[in-house]
Amino acid sequence: MEDEENQIKFKVTRAAADNLDLPYEFVRETLLATEEVKQGMVKPYVRKTLL
Repeated sequence: MEDEENQIKFKVTRAAADNLDLPYEFVRETLLATEEVKQGMVKPYVRKTLL
């Protein structure tokens, strides 16, 4: 568990260093959301109204 947390912190830190113009928290949340999509934890957005 701790090793997994360290891997996540490393990925976030590396991505944040590559994107200095973006806030750390934004990078972190984006990476977490990407993983949720990969794991099938989200459902597609379906528009319910017409244009």
